[in-house]
Amino acid sequence: MIQFAADKDIEQIKRLWVQAFGDSVESAAYFLTHCSRPDDILIDQEGGNVCAMLTMLPLMLCFDGETVPARYIYAVATDMAHRGQGRSTRLLSHAHSYMKQNGVAASLLVPASESLFAFYAQRGYQRAFSLSETAYEAASLPVIGPDVSIDFCTPEEYARIRQKAFAYNRPFAAWEDDMLSRVMAYAHLFGGTFYRICTKDGEAAAFCVKEGDVAAVKELACAGVEEDKAVAALHTRLGAARYRVRTEAGNKKYRFDFAMLYDLGTNQLPEFTNAYFNLAMD
Repeated sequence: MIQFAADKDIEQIKRLWVQAFGDSVESAAYFLTHCSRPDDILIDQEGGNVCAMLTMLPLMLCFDGETVPARYIYAVATDMAHRGQGRSTRLLSHAHSYMKQNGVAASLLVPASESLFAFYAQRGYQRAFSLSETAYEAASLPVIGPDVSIDFCTPEEYARIRQKAFAYNRPFAAWEDDMLSRVMAYAHLFGGTFYRICTKDGEAAAFCVKEGDVAAVKELACAGVEEDKAVAALHTRLGAARYRVRTEAGNKKYRFDFAMLYDLGTNQLPEFTNAYFNLAMD
């Protein structure tokens, strides 16, 4: 039976989360306590046991100064003993019906592997959001001058800079203010840091995770700051040998499909032009 999770189900959901994703009980508990509510979580239950789950987190699609509601499908999991029974497909169908009834424009998700793009395409999702990833060697970065400063970024600053940086991406996905704070706090559990870079020409925001001698810049939002100068500023804090930097794809040569979208048919979506989605806890 598919239903929304109740408080009594949380312990079982934690166990399923750890089994499916290999996270610690503590990180699963943090997400379930701070980043979602029971009515964001759908479960498939049989005989009192949670067999499968997904979360559908509220976000916004922004374009032309407007916003429309969307949901981000995250943490789709089926207990190993119940796989191959179509449970995740039924959960998705139930989630889509609920969203449409509540005026949601679209469902978004980030497939964890290339094979899952085909899996979700069979369930009505389309490739809609691409990113670019550029590699930088520390030795090749420009020298920055005294006009460049870098500090930790607050959720309010991060949201404001993203708004400026992605204003021409139609649409771009954004978390609501309270949810952004929760997402950033969740990222800190996995070593994530958020920086604000300021120059005389503009500012940038970055979400970074350092992995040994490599720094993964999982999102770089530049509003008037050149990309290599922003990375050079990050280097003053991170000191990595190499940087992998994700940005909006634009016309860049090296791009990859990142996320998919299911149009719920509410006629709220614009024509897509370089659509952007990131900061997705992928």
